[in-house]
Amino acid sequence: MKKLILILIAFTATTFAEYPTAVRIIKNFEGFSAKAYADKDQKAIGYGTELRRAMRAGFSGTVITKMEATEILLKCIKENVPYIKSKIPNFDSLPETVQGALLSAAYNSYSLIGPKLCKYINNEQYAEACIELAYGHKGELYGLVKRRFFEARQMALGFKVKLDFRLDVPIKGEFELLKKQYYR
Repeated sequence: MKKLILILIAFTATTFAEYPTAVRIIKNFEGFSAKAYADKDQKAIGYGTELRRAMRAGFSGTVITKMEATEILLKCIKENVPYIKSKIPNFDSLPETVQGALLSAAYNSYSLIGPKLCKYINNEQYAEACIELAYGHKGELYGLVKRRFFEARQMALGFKVKLDFRLDVPIKGEFELLKKQYYR
């Protein structure tokens, strides 16, 4: 039994060594559900993983443990890396907090890793990249607005840019006003 516990601890330690910021952001904003639940127009399980995607990653039950959900989350994060690298070739050399922010956004939707965001990062226009991530979406769900702002702050930390625009999370209803002020 002790050997199994040590193996699990070693697995967890090495697994979380890859993309810890992405894991932390996703777990924090998605929360955990052991059973499948309705999430917009699909079913999700664990840490917000689309149920079909979880099944492709090896899940086959009706209830998931936190450890299983974490393993699937990591598989899904790693599946997103090639897509991001195809858009941002220097992804591997970006600071880990920036990688984590991009992977968290891609976990929600590949469309968030859009052409403007990629152009800004590829051209080293890091403040503009932060603005794009924070404001370059519809802002229809307040929880997603909070997450995009958190991801943008992580990018700003990683890129070490001093931002001259507001990046604290807006109160409900304030997003559109701020978007008009800061977003081009």
